Amino acid sequence: MSLFEGEYAEEKLAGMLYLQQVLLPAGAVMCSKDLDRSARLFTDGLINDWNVCDWFCTKALGPLIDR
Repeated sequence: MSLFEGEYAEEKLAGMLYLQQVLLPAGAVMCSKDLDRSARLFTDGLINDWNVCDWFCTKALGPLIDR
């Protein structure tokens, strides 16, 4: 989650790829316990532009909800 706190969009995108390619396949992220953590990214303003929001929804949030 610390990658999402970075100043640059590229750091946030790296965090999303890590979620998508490492954490989700390993079963380390679960919708029941991690959806609130995902919401914090929006409420705290860590996802604040369309590109980062789009990537998060398609790379991380969508697959998390599908599980």
